Amino acid sequence: MLNRAAFLGGLFCLAGTVVGPVFTAEPGVRAAAKVSSPRPAVAFSPDGKTLALGGYRTVDLIDAHTGKVTATFGGSPGAVTSVAFSPDGKLLAAAGGVPGRSGEIRLWSLADRKPRVLSGLHSDAVYSLAWSPDGKTLAAGSYDRMVSLWDVASGKGRKLKDHTDAVYSVAFSPDGKQIASASGDRTVKVWDVAGGKRVYTLSDATAELYSVAYHPSGKEIAAVGVDKMLRKWRVNPTSGELSRSAFAHDGPVVRVIYTPDGGGVFTSSEDRSLKLWDSLTLTERKVFEKQPDWALGLALSPDGKSLAVSRYDGSVAVYDAATGEKRLIRR
Repeated sequence: MLNRAAFLGGLFCLAGTVVGPVFTAEPGVRAAAKVSSPRPAVAFSPDGKTLALGGYRTVDLIDAHTGKVTATFGGSPGAVTSVAFSPDGKLLAAAGGVPGRSGEIRLWSLADRKPRVLSGLHSDAVYSLAWSPDGKTLAAGSYDRMVSLWDVASGKGRKLKDHTDAVYSVAFSPDGKQIASASGDRTVKVWDVAGGKRVYTLSDATAELYSVAYHPSGKEIAAVGVDKMLRKWRVNPTSGELSRSAFAHDGPVVRVIYTPDGGGVFTSSEDRSLKLWDSLTLTERKVFEKQPDWALGLALSPDGKSLAVSRYDGSVAVYDAATGEKRLIRR
């Protein structure tokens, strides 16, 4: 079984040094060598012109066409594990915290670059963020086994409790009424946002789940994880059932995202492969070039034409999502 240090690719950095992917990452442990800071998270702005890149204690904004850094937001207490722009593009959210101690979400206004901190609910690092379609609510998943929902205007949050292991990924349904969470307990749970209650559980995975995504139609959920499978479930507001699965990679699968039109789904793996699948049949459409290291972050531009990849070695690339042609690379 992979521990959280293995999943995060040694993202917990101590004294400017990164702990390697197979070592326990606990406070006070030093790594033997210095390497580039991993980039565990990447997100496109709603206009597709800017990329947000999570790193160690900072988030960089870069021009999606030139790769130049346009702004840097600091102050996070550790690795920034997830980044997300609000639907209107006015706010940037970043997840993180201190492993084993606390989790937090930082919110920056892109107009004045002033930060707000949402904290007090999680006792361990936050791993995933998702905005509601209306931009009023943030969902978060944490290693402390909790899902949280935050009212952005008031800063008040509430916990959703039912997972028995770390929550690695959260995703809002397109109508904003439900959220899905993927966990180390091998389940995807679907929750009612208004009432905060679990509606149903998808239990077909045979190992830890690392990433979950809703189809743009809201009628399908995909999830991936340690058992190397890509699964999708047919879902409705009250239940879900497994509709198809495929052996996807030779290593644990780290990320899954749908294309904006719902016709394709991208996956990345610890085996350093990156693939595009037909979302209906789960057959391979395209295998991208071998990645130099784990692709920890995946993001599609709003028009679906560009795929951004952030990696454990600190490098970032932008590909033509259809052809696989590399348009930009930053180290």
